[in-house]
Amino acid sequence: MNIRLAKLNDLQQIVEIYNQAIKAGQKTADTSPVTCENRTKWFNDHTANKYPILVAESKNNISGY
Repeated sequence: MNIRLAKLNDLQQIVEIYNQAIKAGQKTADTSPVTCENRTKWFNDHTANKYPILVAESKNNISGY
């Protein structure tokens, strides 16, 4: 497993993980699935120097963030 800074092309897998948590219920404040389009600003607001997003990667798949 590799831990690294997230890249924009990871956003789709990050959104899929987040939407799994929404579907499970009581894991986030969101109650409706999110999209890459409405999470792009969130992603861009998290720079390497300010609130970095880290991902756990295994076999070219993001398993967590």
